[in-house]
Amino acid sequence: MITYLLAISSLYLFRLVYCNSTEFVSCNAIPNLMPKTIHVMATVCDKSSAQKARQLFKSLLMFSNSQKAVGHVLHLFMDRSLRHGASNPVSAPHSSFEQDIHRDAAACGCRWRLKVYEFNTSVTAGSLSGCNAQSLLSLNQIHTGVDLILNLDVNYLAVHILHQVWEMFQKFTEDTVFGLALQSEGNNSMYTSASNTYKPYYQPTGVNAGVQLINMTRYKRLGLHSMLLGVAQKHKAEELSNGLQDVLNVHLSRNPRQVVVLPCQMNYRSESACSARPWIVAVSRDESGKSASFDDDLLKKQFLEPVSAAPLSKTARTHAQVVFGGWNQSLLELLTMVAEFDVPAPQLVDWWENNGFIAQAPEAVTRYVSAARSIPSPSPVFCEVGFNAGHSAAILLTAREEAILYEFDLFDRPYSRQSQQIFGHLYKNRFHITKGNSAETLPWFMQEFGDKVKCDLFSIDGDRSYVGCLADFVNAVHLMNVGSVMLINDLSTKYEGCLRAFNEVQQQGFLSEPVCEGTDQGRRWCSTSVLLSWDESLHSLVKNPHTPQDSSVIHLDEER
Repeated sequence: MITYLLAISSLYLFRLVYCNSTEFVSCNAIPNLMPKTIHVMATVCDKSSAQKARQLFKSLLMFSNSQKAVGHVLHLFMDRSLRHGASNPVSAPHSSFEQDIHRDAAACGCRWRLKVYEFNTSVTAGSLSGCNAQSLLSLNQIHTGVDLILNLDVNYLAVHILHQVWEMFQKFTEDTVFGLALQSEGNNSMYTSASNTYKPYYQPTGVNAGVQLINMTRYKRLGLHSMLLGVAQKHKAEELSNGLQDVLNVHLSRNPRQVVVLPCQMNYRSESACSARPWIVAVSRDESGKSASFDDDLLKKQFLEPVSAAPLSKTARTHAQVVFGGWNQSLLELLTMVAEFDVPAPQLVDWWENNGFIAQAPEAVTRYVSAARSIPSPSPVFCEVGFNAGHSAAILLTAREEAILYEFDLFDRPYSRQSQQIFGHLYKNRFHITKGNSAETLPWFMQEFGDKVKCDLFSIDGDRSYVGCLADFVNAVHLMNVGSVMLINDLSTKYEGCLRAFNEVQQQGFLSEPVCEGTDQGRRWCSTSVLLSWDESLHSLVKNPHTPQDSSVIHLDEER
C-alpha cells in the first residue's frame, strides 16, 4: 500500500515546487503547473465540427476537476454563420450549439467558462484560406492575459486527467514556445516520403499540430504571428495542404529551439506508431460526429473492455495499478485521481488511511467480483449504500455487464459529483442514483419502487455508527429476497457500533454467518446472505425508525 501511495504521490510532486507568482506569470522559465485556470482553445468552422467540438468539451469535463477552482476557460473560435448573425465575441450563448455547451457544463457541476470569438471563413492568411487560415489567425486573438494555452483540433478527445496534461508545460525551457508531438514515432511519415521535396520540416519526421501546448506570452513577445504569416505568404497553397501544421514545420525547421517534443501519448493517432497509453487521442468520425463518439465506442474500448477482460491479481500492490494491461487507462485509477485531486501530496498517505477504498485490497475486489458473478439472474439488480468516489460501484458494474445498480449516497463530497458524471457516460441506463440520507431514502425507495425492484446483491458501505448501520441493514433486507447476497465494508471491532448492529440482525435469524477478509481490528470486507423475508419484527429493531420524507430525497436520475 505504501508503495502504491508513493507512486500516486509522485504524480503531484510539482505541487511542492510552487512559485509564488500570479496565476499567469512564469517563474524561472517554468510556469505555474497547478493554475487555478486552465485555458483550452478549439476552432469550429461548420456544423459537423461543432458536433465534434461538443464531444471534445464533454471529454474535458470528465477529465478535469474545476468545481473548487476559479473555473477553466474554453476559447472557442466559431464561424459567424454558426452564431445566427451575432456580431460581438461575448460569452453569452447565442447559438443552440453554445447553449448545449453551457448545459453540458451545468449538468457536470463543473465551473468551465466559454469565451467565443467570431470569424469569417472568407478571410485569408497568405496562401491559407477557410479554416486553415483561421487556425493561424486565431492564435493572435487570444487575450494578452492568457500565458499558457492548450490548442486542440476538434477531432481529438481527452482521455486523461487534464491537470497532468498541463504538467507537460514543465518540459518547456526559456526558449520554448510550442509543445508538439512528432508526426510519427517510426522512421516514415508524410514529411519523410519521397513526394515531399518542396518544403522543409522539423526533424526527424515532422511535427503534428493536432495537439499544441503554447506559451502565448512568448508567442506574442517574439512576434511569431508575423513570422508564421510570412511563411504562409511565401509558400503556395499546395505546399501547405495541412494548413497550420505545415506552416509550423517550416518555421520550426529553422527555429528548433522553440519547440519541445511531447510524448506520443499526448497526440495518439493510429498512424503515429505510438505504444504508450494515450492521454489525448484522435478519433475518426463521420460528418455527424457519431461514428466513434466519446459516449460509446471509445469509452468502451478505453475502460469497459479492459476492465471486464482483466484477470484478478493478488499482488501486494493496489488492484487499480496492476489489473489493467496495455495502454488502457485504469478506471479505478481514474476514480482515485478524481478523489485525491485537492489533497496536497504530503497528506495523501494519511488521507487514504482515513478514506480507504476497495481497490487498495485485492482480496476485497475478488470478493466483490465473485459475489457479483455468483448471482444466477441473467439481469441482476445490484444496490449500494455509499458511493464515495465509485470504486466498488465500478467493480460491480464491470463484473456483470448486464447488471443494473441503484446507488444511495449523500453525495456531499466534492469529487462524488464528478465521479457520477463519469458513470453517467460509462454506464448510462445501468446506473441510477438517489441522493440523501440512506435512513430516509431507502424507506422512500421501498415505498415508491419496492414492488418492482428487488436487490439481488446489496453493498453496505455508509454510516458506520450503530444507528446508521442498523437502519441500513434493516432497510436493505426489506429490499432483498431470501438468498440474496449482502456485502459489508468494515465489519470489525474498529466500528463496534456497526458490528453490534449486524449481530442484532443476524441473531434474529435474518442474515447468515458472515465470511470475511481482512482483520477484526481494522479493514474487513464480509459477505452474508438473507435467510428470512423482512417482517415488522425486524423493523422494530430500529430504535428511532425514519419515515419516508419526499422533501429530503433527490433522485438524481431526474437531473440528468
